[in-house]
Amino acid sequence: MTHRGALEAVGCSLRDLRRKDIPLGGVTVVLVEEFTETVPVIQEDTTADDLKACLKESYLGRQVTKLPLTVNMITKLFGDQTAGMFSYQLLNLKNGQLSYVHQMQHYMLPCCEMVPTANDRNMQQSMV
Repeated sequence: MTHRGALEAVGCSLRDLRRKDIPLGGVTVVLVEEFTETVPVIQEDTTADDLKACLKESYLGRQVTKLPLTVNMITKLFGDQTAGMFSYQLLNLKNGQLSYVHQMQHYMLPCCEMVPTANDRNMQQSMV
């Protein structure tokens, strides 16, 4: 996740360049970021310091309009249903909603075929 200081520095530069004393100099900035990622880690600081480094804690974070992505554009533009299914399953994996097969030590992705590696075959032979 981006440290809030990075966006604040960009905002300061844009205000100077555009000579407008408004957030980001009045420029619309599109940020593409996964807000469920871990927070920035600052060495030798406390967890509270790490949380304060988040964009959400910035003065700019309170002015952000969050637009969730709800349409898979690859599926929509190219009609690739497999790509849409795969991205949906990755989202389920992230949210812990896919079934885990303990015997194979893999998550099951219905749109994908699991091919055993050489290491998997060796493990299966040693178990017999």
